[in-house]
Amino acid sequence: MALNSADWVKLIEIYRSYLITGGSGVDEIRRVMRELRKRGEDREVVSPMFCIAGRIFGEPTLTASAEVACLSPSDAAVAIMHTRIREKLLPRVQRRRLAVPSLESNDGSVVLALRVGFASALLGADLEERNRPGLGWQAVLDSHVGGADGYDGFKIPHHGSSTAYHLDVWNRLIVPNGWAVITPYNRQKEPIPRATDCQRIRRMTERSFITSPPGWSRFRHPDSTVQKTAEEATLRIGVEQSKHGHVRLRRSVAAEAEWRVELFGHAQPLSALRIAA
Repeated sequence: MALNSADWVKLIEIYRSYLITGGSGVDEIRRVMRELRKRGEDREVVSPMFCIAGRIFGEPTLTASAEVACLSPSDAAVAIMHTRIREKLLPRVQRRRLAVPSLESNDGSVVLALRVGFASALLGADLEERNRPGLGWQAVLDSHVGGADGYDGFKIPHHGSSTAYHLDVWNRLIVPNGWAVITPYNRQKEPIPRATDCQRIRRMTERSFITSPPGWSRFRHPDSTVQKTAEEATLRIGVEQSKHGHVRLRRSVAAEAEWRVELFGHAQPLSALRIAA
């Protein structure tokens, strides 16, 4: 999917003309393309390096070998995303939109596998299991080379939701009792991870952590006009969660080194959450 393609250019130019400033979701794309043009002045065609399943980025000049492998999106997912851009993102005649609509599904999510020396991690992004050939985690598993070393840890996809769970990911891609990190998603009626999600993840590994407790509160403004405008200009609006934190994991790239876990702010072991007990 090329950002220089006619679909993307058309999308950006149409939305730029009438969307609320700062909230459209288009400005970020424009800023990225401008930055790429600055960096690639000698290149005739300016474009980012796109991630697609099977592509590998390496850095052979480091002291230890470093490799970033793209495990998704699959070819099928990219084809579907092109179709969704045409069907759902481009404005329709006599239909005004205040923000770029959500595509809902996360088929185009970029899953990355990192290996630096003897250290490794699987970054699951927001990829979900779709139960459709060529999509989701099953597509990642189908392309996995049997016998390859498992990853030391897992950034759990889609905020630990059950829709992103696939048992074989844990059995085939992650080392036994590897570390796992979750970021909660609070901007919906029932935040994730839910209690059942936390309990399921704890069964997979004893070394699981969350960056902050899940929670949500609804936004209410005393002025009904402001409330109405805010709701029309956003996909969902609520009070920002005041509890934040982050999990930092470090280790030497040498063999036999152990991972060190540091928790900041409201980050905590998943076992410490009351809903995960």
